[in-house]
This record gives sequence, C-alpha cells and structure tokens, in this order.
Amino acid sequence: MKIRNDLTGQTFGKLTVKELAEPKIEKSGRKRTRWLCVCECGNEKVVNADSLKSKQTTSCGCIRNPDLVGKSFGMLTVVRSLGRVKKSIHNRMIYLCKCECGNEKIVIQSSLLSELETSCGCDKKENLVGETYHYLTVIEEAPKKKGYRNRCWLCKCICGEETTVPGNALKGGKTKSCGCKRFETKIDEAKHIGEKYNMLTILGRKEKTKYWYCECECGKKTTATLGQLQHDKKKSCGCLRDPNLTGLVVGSLTVLKKDKEQIALKSGIKLTAWVCKCECGNKRSFTVTDLKRGDVKSCGCLRKKEIEEIDREMLGQRFGRLVVIEKSTNQASNGSFYWICRCDCGNTKEVRRRNLIEGIAQSCGCLKSELTSNRMKQITGENHPNWNPEITHEERELKRQTPENKAWRMSVFIRDDFTCKVCGSKEEIEAHHIFNYSSHKKLRYKLSNGITLCEICHDNFHNMYTRKGNNDKQLLEYVKNIRGEEYAKTIEELLKKKEITVINPEAYIKPRYRVFSDQGKETFHVTKTDIKEVYGFKAETVIRLIKSKKPIIQKEVFLTQLETGETKTYKTYREVARVLDTSEHTIRRKAKNIIIDNVFKQYRIEEKVELFFVAQLEHETD
Repeated sequence: MKIRNDLTGQTFGKLTVKELAEPKIEKSGRKRTRWLCVCECGNEKVVNADSLKSKQTTSCGCIRNPDLVGKSFGMLTVVRSLGRVKKSIHNRMIYLCKCECGNEKIVIQSSLLSELETSCGCDKKENLVGETYHYLTVIEEAPKKKGYRNRCWLCKCICGEETTVPGNALKGGKTKSCGCKRFETKIDEAKHIGEKYNMLTILGRKEKTKYWYCECECGKKTTATLGQLQHDKKKSCGCLRDPNLTGLVVGSLTVLKKDKEQIALKSGIKLTAWVCKCECGNKRSFTVTDLKRGDVKSCGCLRKKEIEEIDREMLGQRFGRLVVIEKSTNQASNGSFYWICRCDCGNTKEVRRRNLIEGIAQSCGCLKSELTSNRMKQITGENHPNWNPEITHEERELKRQTPENKAWRMSVFIRDDFTCKVCGSKEEIEAHHIFNYSSHKKLRYKLSNGITLCEICHDNFHNMYTRKGNNDKQLLEYVKNIRGEEYAKTIEELLKKKEITVINPEAYIKPRYRVFSDQGKETFHVTKTDIKEVYGFKAETVIRLIKSKKPIIQKEVFLTQLETGETKTYKTYREVARVLDTSEHTIRRKAKNIIIDNVFKQYRIEEKVELFFVAQLEHETD
C-alpha cells in the first residue's frame, strides 16, 4: 500500500515512528491515519499522524507523569503512588510521602514538582515549650482535646496544678490560670455577709467559686450567686414553689392536706394537688396556683347557685320582640344553654343567653324580613338607582315591565293552579292574553282576558294565528283542534266567569319551588319560608342549592335502648352525644359498630338519610 506521507523512522520529541497502525474510523466515516511509535523510556504508543506533525504528542506520557517513587522533595520522601483522583476538572496523580519527623502525608504530584509542599507541616509549627502566659508555664505538647482543632499544651499554674490548654487560648489571653484566679475579684465578702434577699440570708462565700452559702427562713441551706439574689431570680430554697397550705381558707374552701396524686395538665405537666373541703361538705383537689391566685372559691356549688339565679332572672324578660318562656335542654358546643323565646308574631325560637343580652337576637327573623321589605319598597320605581326617566309609562307597558303586569300574570297562574289549560303541563308556563295585549289597552290587566299555557302551546298558537288580532274564538278553535269539543266547552265556561281580584298590584313577588326526594316524595308550590320551617335551611342556602343542583340532606338518627326497647329520634349526632354524656367524635366512631355501651346500658344507633331536590317554578305573591 502506497502512503502519501511516510513517517517511518522519523523522530518527534521522545517518540520514534516504528510502523503504520490500523486507521481510526470516526462516526462520520472519516479515516484517520495512526502510527505505532516507540518512546525513549521503552514504551510503545499509537498516535494520530496529526498529533505527531503538530508536536501535540511528544512522549508516551512519561514526561507528564514521571515516576517519583523513592525521590525526595525537601523533608518529604515519596513512598508509593496512589493513582489518579478526580479533583476539580483535572485528574491529579497523588503520592504517599513520609516526612523526616515520621508523619505520613498524601501530596499531589504538581505540589511536589513545584516544591510547594516540602514537609508535613512540622517545620511551620510553633514550639511554645518554656513560654509563660500570665499564671501558666508551658511544659510540653499534649494530645488534642476532643472538639478542638488547635494544638494543646500541658501547662503548670502558679498554684502548682497542671492543666491542658489550647494554644490559641494561651496566646489570646482567654485562659490565664488553672481556674484558681477566676473568682479572685474585688468583691468585699465581709460587706455581703449577713445581707438578706427575700427569704435568703448570706452566710459566706464558697471557695474558688462564684456561689455564696445562704440560709432560708424555713431553716434549709442552699447556694446562689449574687446576681440571682440581687435580681430576685432566687427567692428561697424552693419552699415557695411547694408551700405548706394546710389550714388555708380560700372562699368556701379549707385546705386539709396534700394529695398523694398529682393533677396532670393538658401540656403533660403534673402539679402538686391539695385536698380541700367545701362548706357544702364536698371534697375536691386543686393545684397550688389555683388556690393562691383565688381562681377557685368552691367545689362548684357557688357556680350552680349563680346559674340558678340567672335562670330565675331570665324567665319573663323581654329582648326586642322576644319574651323568654323557659330554658331549653339543648346546649351549644361551648356548654352554654339555649332559651326558648316567643316572638310577638307568635313563633317560638331557641336563642343563646349571650345573643339576647348583647342584642344580637331581637326576633324570630320577622323583624329582619320586615326591614328588608321596607327597604326594598323605598328603592322601587322612581327611587331605584337604575330608574330611567327618559322612558315613558306607555313604553314600559309595551315592554310589560310594570308591576300591574306581574300581578296580573301571577293572578292567572293561581286561578289556573299553575297548569297549562291545553296540555296540562306544569313546566315553563306562560300567561296568554286572549285579546292581544297591544290592541286592547282596557283588557290588559283583566283576569278574564288571561289563560295559562305552556311555552310549546303558546308558541304553536301564535304560529297558527300570529300575534295580532287575537280573540276568544281563535283560542276555543285551537283548544277544540287539540283536546276536542267537550274540553273546549269547559274552557269557554272558564272564560265566562265574573271578574275577581286575586292579587294586589303592589304586592311583593316571591319565587315558588317544587321539592321532591329520592324516595318518591313530592311537594308542589312550596315557598322559601316553608322550606326553612320543614328542612331548616335559609332562603340564601335554598337559592345556592338550586344553582349548584345539590340536594338537601335530611338526616334522622334513631337511638334505641336495648333493655326497654324505647326509641328516640334526633337530627344530629351532637344531640345523641349530649344524651349519652360523651363526645360527638366517640359517637361517630362507635356508631359503625351499631352497639354503644354507656355505663350499664346498651344502645343501638340507626341512621336514615333522605335526599331532597329543589326546582324553582314560577312566582307567587305574598
């Protein structure tokens, strides 16, 4: 094979070309010429022709990584190579070296060749032997203390004791003695002896410490610092914390003795308890804090008397429109009782005492509805913020936006029982003018000129007879074609009835609702007030449920005593919990097992849930 540039025999640095090697094929398919070379150290290496010509490669690697084993660099002698370790972005060759002092150290190759490191650090260490720092004289170097980075030194104090101190503490002046000079201050001991702080009297100072011997009024001895005494951080030997309260009288309570058992707080702390006897004869245990602060004054009998007095005062009192009748058995979550009150309108309502006293509850709800209706009447018509004075009364009548038109429409619905008189449908009903609205001004609000039709029948009628020139003959003909001649006669008799006034035109318009359950129950023409009384939901809640298409959940909980078979019905688990004198969480958790034990009685719980759906119909007047 003929080669264009034959490099055989040529020398490049320490490499001599021996022969042509197999070419290298790159990913792109290009072939790169390579030569087998022999280095002066005896090693062979395959090198690219480009690297040889550009003098990028001049050895097998012996120049970059020389063998340093056995060579000396200052005080360090290379023992053996540890290979390459990746540090930063370069692969560094590291060696294990031994210092003349006997220590071994791992050093990077570049640091050895550049003579940056020539020892293990012993030549840089400072020798403090023989030096004197304040009251300490350095004897020798000591082993390092646990947790200290600096070198430690064994020192002898002026008092004769030896101690180990870090070098930086010696030179910085942080440690001056073995501790004997620590409490040698200018405090006049004689001046403080005999002084009294709260219940403690100073007797003398403890040697080589900051503490003073003190005697308490109770006779016990203790130690404390001057700071603790002067700043009232220590007032006694500890007798104040657990005093003897025997014979102490607090309100109606008299302390008898110390209780053997401690009272555990919610935080888990246990406090000493004292057995107390009340004037009523009951015995009960209380903590020292409750007795000293006066938080307790009786075993609970005084509170019962106060509650009885409040109950007597509440009966017969008037709060707004409400008069208190009696105390309810129901309790709030915080333990407060409800009061049954009668409103001036005749309704009864259960109200908390706090809401009555603070004026939050003044009626059963009728006062709020009256105020709302009066407020709405004040902003209707010309007083409404969106009132447009540029529109005439005739234009409003043509748009059918008058209160008279709404009242006439509702009157027609009530007379026809909210039912289409042609097909009998109760959904999407409309009030149809028998003599058309625009041509007969005098008959616009006459009840005899209206009839209830569903949207489909209404549209079919006007598609057949248009919206102009309508009369009673067209209506009877339309009914006859759909329902027959006999049914048409009943409609004709309905139209011949005398005029009656069903609705006051100025009456307030309310929506009507249809309620039906998942178990087949159904109620038509129910108002929001009826829904509130039956299901206990407010009007705003009913509207929200209609928009979200969510059901009203009516739940009944049956509690049966197994011995007697007596069954009582409750609306919530909370009421059951009050009866059984336990928590609602316990009732819910144990209700899964059906049987509940309460002292010596057993109960069975059964739950019945029924879903009610509400659909809005047309309007009714109030």
